[in-house]
Amino acid sequence: DLLSRLERYNTIIIHLLGTSRRASREYGVGEGTVRLLERVAPGATVILHMAGYPDAFARFGDLDQTDALVISYLDHPLYRDLAVQGIFGGISFSGRLPARAGSVAPAGGGFTTGPPSRLGYGEPFDVGLDPDTLLRMEEIIREAIRKKAIPGCQVLVARKGKVVWHRAYGHHTYQNRRPVGTDDIYDLASVTKITATLPSLMYLRDQGRFHEDSLLGAYGVVSDSCNKRDLLISDMLTHQAGLVSWIPFYYATLETLDTSQSLISNRWTHIHPLMIGPGTYVNRNVKYMDSIYSRTYAPDYPVQVAEDLYIREGFRDSIYRTIEDSNVGRRTYLYSDLGFYLMQRVVENVTDTLLYPYAWHHFYGPLGAGTLGYLPLNRFPKERIVPTENDMFYRRQLLQGHVHDMGAAMLGGISGHAGLFGNSGDLAKMMQMYLNGGVYGDRRFIDSATLVLYTSCFNCGGGNRRGLGFDRPVTDEPDAGPACDEASPVSYGHTGFTGTMAWVDPAY
Repeated sequence: DLLSRLERYNTIIIHLLGTSRRASREYGVGEGTVRLLERVAPGATVILHMAGYPDAFARFGDLDQTDALVISYLDHPLYRDLAVQGIFGGISFSGRLPARAGSVAPAGGGFTTGPPSRLGYGEPFDVGLDPDTLLRMEEIIREAIRKKAIPGCQVLVARKGKVVWHRAYGHHTYQNRRPVGTDDIYDLASVTKITATLPSLMYLRDQGRFHEDSLLGAYGVVSDSCNKRDLLISDMLTHQAGLVSWIPFYYATLETLDTSQSLISNRWTHIHPLMIGPGTYVNRNVKYMDSIYSRTYAPDYPVQVAEDLYIREGFRDSIYRTIEDSNVGRRTYLYSDLGFYLMQRVVENVTDTLLYPYAWHHFYGPLGAGTLGYLPLNRFPKERIVPTENDMFYRRQLLQGHVHDMGAAMLGGISGHAGLFGNSGDLAKMMQMYLNGGVYGDRRFIDSATLVLYTSCFNCGGGNRRGLGFDRPVTDEPDAGPACDEASPVSYGHTGFTGTMAWVDPAY
């Protein structure tokens, strides 16, 4: 029954709706409701929201088992919405009872809560934004959908702690079968870097267990003979360590049916008709190496790459060995995923914990960001996850719930550079925590000085716009960089290959 289901929760919020001012109708509160409040989850924090007149409190005793009461006087969607925001810290409470509420609260009762500590909700004009500006943004989105640049998207805009625009547009695919909802889940791609790996590193820095001025070799993630052992962590986080930009690990796991033909060509031919990148065409007759892949799960093939595709046990070691053996070039700016493959291992070596449970325990769970996480098919129905690509070459399927990035997929869907999924609402909680200087919901996640260091331009004098892990705007060249020209020099965020973007601007 309901009471037994509630026993597993440590906080229970009860919304009492449909109350009446008439004693003859028992104030609209049935005997079952009274018994529920008397017996609900001993030991849990219980918050009772009365969406109506407080006369109904006459049906209850002293409500000793209730830790907090919220009275909104009218049973109206707006009042219910504001009550929930106040309970969760999105707005402040300051009201006082004009009359006594039964035997539980005297006239004039009430208290003032602190400043909002979590995202609230409002209208654009509440925070000084012109709704017409946001409507112009909507026109751009609709044009992108019309031109098939995107099938759909989510957009969230928050200012001064209030979400003022949270909308979904278009459909999951170009077939227009399923509309995008605001709680649908996207593959965040490289936004993973600033929402999984980087916050974990900053948290460890605050504990004195990690420092950006250290050498990579200090964390035991590469061999003593590796040419990356003496790389500065700060150079890796700012993409100026000389690492190659990308390694197509999956090339080495495929073979042509005709062994006399090459897998890849730098030009189109009738044998290499499929372009997978600039100047990169693949053979049309390709198969998976039998020694590396299996179509079904088996003890020797336990790592899922995609639907009905599993990779050999231990292939992770081959990926990291390939990274170790890759060249290190000149110390100059070149965006590379490889540093974040290695930063995942730093987090895991220092904490003796896998990256995903570590990030969940220290960030996503406490933030209430329930959709943020890896391997979404383990937690959500497939229909709620937006597909990323119909992969015609490597996985040969519509990718829906399996990570788009090939390297992350070969690692089982969890990596430091890609693999995180989530929706815009939960991603906004992480970004608001950054904007708050490391605080969200009365909890400090990261020291404010650490955030200032990591989000600032770390080597502007060397012509590198990046922070430590965070991307930043290009301020001296119009229409360049990831952000629009109106973004301030102190703004920061990251983009993802799947079309995702999260951006914070403290100046506004």
